[in-house]
Amino acid sequence: MVDILVISHSCFVSVNRLIYKKLAALGWSVEIVIPKQMNFGNCVKTSEADSPGDPKIHRLPLLELHGRFRIYKGLLKLLNLLRPRIVFMDNDHASLLAWTLGDWARFHNSTLIVQTNDNLIKNLWTEISQRRITSALGILVIKLLSDLGKSNIRHIFAINSDGVKLLSNMGYAERVSLIPLGYDPNLFYSDDQTRLATREQLGLSKITIAYFGRIIPEKGLHLLIQSLVQLKHLEWQFLLDNFKAYDDSYYEQLKILIRENNLESRVVQFDASHKEMPAYINAADIVVVPSLSTPNFKEQYGRVAVEAMACGRLVIASNSGALPEVIGDGGVIIPENNQSSLVNALSKALQDVEFRQNIGNLAAKRAINHLSIHRQRDLMAQLFSQILSPSMSNELT
Repeated sequence: MVDILVISHSCFVSVNRLIYKKLAALGWSVEIVIPKQMNFGNCVKTSEADSPGDPKIHRLPLLELHGRFRIYKGLLKLLNLLRPRIVFMDNDHASLLAWTLGDWARFHNSTLIVQTNDNLIKNLWTEISQRRITSALGILVIKLLSDLGKSNIRHIFAINSDGVKLLSNMGYAERVSLIPLGYDPNLFYSDDQTRLATREQLGLSKITIAYFGRIIPEKGLHLLIQSLVQLKHLEWQFLLDNFKAYDDSYYEQLKILIRENNLESRVVQFDASHKEMPAYINAADIVVVPSLSTPNFKEQYGRVAVEAMACGRLVIASNSGALPEVIGDGGVIIPENNQSSLVNALSKALQDVEFRQNIGNLAAKRAINHLSIHRQRDLMAQLFSQILSPSMSNELT
């Protein structure tokens, strides 16, 4: 028997296992189930190797019919072998997997707890009236799956306020808590020595604006580049991922945008693993997160923004989804998809060093006090220990 069996797609990537290392360090026995392989577009990737200190990891084949219809081959057999006291599922609550795990937990005196990133609140009749039939059918499927699994889910962690509202409306009002996706303060912090070395290595000699994130239209990188065109009269350099993982029409559009506006000499590209990212974030002065909401997307959290805040950088972010609540007073929030607001915010940040430093200091304090992996661990620990036993609750919290 183990205390906690984690079922997590995100732990396919080793950095996302840190929270479970922290929980195991409190004295629980923790094991993790992850996909053996996952499909990323036309590419099939194998799960990242174990890192020092990882809990025991079980790699199982994943049958992925749809995001909400995923099946792990051999999972029920493993559950019967390990008999976990808590099953923690880091995935959508309205899913076939949650239904399956909930049924197993109910019949084996276990407890199912879920963490979800859901934040899109949609109205069925609005979708029907606007003839978005596919979206309307999706809402019905989500409701059906949610209703099927609801009675067997003890508690849900949501990572944003919209998620709390969504889940409360679905009947989880007394069983949902808000929790951060904690960053690692041992990796992300202000480091002047690393900053100087990285800037010298990259040839950064001017105030540096940076974008760290996925290269997809919803992240608004095109809007940032268009805004930089209007600021060519000021001195700056632009630090940007080298796009190795992206080879599509949007990537081509960005390359053309940079080339046609003669920005190539100002762009400095890099390639880094997650563990190398703190050096590049520290090398920047301003980090921009210009996300754009669509009918099927709005920013669920903003991990990049939090990591930049932890490094004491000035973050300029749109008001898409959870970004304003996560960033708080630790950055500058502008209306999404508003180029003039972004230009004005960048212009002020480029020309006012005291402003950058003051906001950066506030950002670092907010990150360490409210958004770290330790804060996430403590919130999870409080709930888990209450479930496992009152005596353990006193010891662990």
